[in-house]
Amino acid sequence: MAQPLPTPDFQALFESAPGLYLVLTPALTIVAVSDAYLKATMTTREEILGRGLFEVFPDNPDDPTATGVRNLRASLDRVLTNRVPDSMAVQKYDIRRPESEGGGFEERYWRPASGQRRRCRRAKKRRARPQEPGPYAHLIAPREA
Repeated sequence: MAQPLPTPDFQALFESAPGLYLVLTPALTIVAVSDAYLKATMTTREEILGRGLFEVFPDNPDDPTATGVRNLRASLDRVLTNRVPDSMAVQKYDIRRPESEGGGFEERYWRPASGQRRRCRRAKKRRARPQEPGPYAHLIAPREA
């Protein structure tokens, strides 16, 4: 008789994934983040979980030409409205430096890609049919260019 397989710790797997991953609610609240994302953005899990994406990652106030928030918000709106993935061209989106590293903002370039989890239900004839979108929009990356 085969022994049951252990249940994987999906949270640990997600957090240790080598990619830069952020999970958001449809209201753009951060609910999960990979360790690689934290390292790339000079943040900690404790300081960003439960907070709004653009509260944590605002535009650089010293850059009057900053468009990162506007462009990323438009991409995420397309994902939520159209329920399809959205990839962006390389974006300049400066990241706030911790006070321990001098404060201010550090110039960064990213290539964001976003998608949304969908829920499916079984219909007659055992075909899966899309239902309402899942509770989270996933921001996959930003990947440094």
